[in-house]
Amino acid sequence: MSKTKWETAVRDAIARLAKKRGTNIFTPKDLWDEEQVNIVKHTATSGNTPYATLRNTLRQKLVKDNYITVVQRGRYQLMDTDVTPECSEATTVGEERIPTVVDRIVRDPELVRNLKALYENRCQLCDTTVELKTGYYCEAHHVRPLGNPHNGPDTKSNLLVVCPNCHVKLDFAAIQIETKKFRSNKHKIAQAYVDYHNARCSANK
Repeated sequence: MSKTKWETAVRDAIARLAKKRGTNIFTPKDLWDEEQVNIVKHTATSGNTPYATLRNTLRQKLVKDNYITVVQRGRYQLMDTDVTPECSEATTVGEERIPTVVDRIVRDPELVRNLKALYENRCQLCDTTVELKTGYYCEAHHVRPLGNPHNGPDTKSNLLVVCPNCHVKLDFAAIQIETKKFRSNKHKIAQAYVDYHNARCSANK
């Protein structure tokens, strides 16, 4: 069974589920209940443990690649704000198959790994870190989000290292960014991206 097929199929399933439900937060069961047929079709799955393979793909690959993040135990959040499925070569409309062209945001996982190491996996906002059996855990947040309509860059000056709780608040523009109040600030965040985020917060009031 191809590992690459599994990663691509699960990424696509998450993107479809997010667009269908209008939320980026999901559980493995949500994904399996809605997308089992598509995942099995695209991975040519055989055997008795495809659901276990799905869970392993989420935890061991997509979280590490920062495609998704852990919101709380058993719940994940898709990090891209605008994602288009990539593995299907055509879209089916009734009995007609229409060829499609797909664009997908490309991230730099090495950039995120280095930034997390700089902060020793501690949240810049509250100094929290999450201790797991495999080590310490934190997340990377794009201050100006990637994808339409924000079109923020995947650069160091647009990234914050944060805990899952602060990450959710930032994603929903529920808290403003005040660099002077950071618990730790070892790299420069572009003020233009901070201003963009804070304007979104103001619009939400």
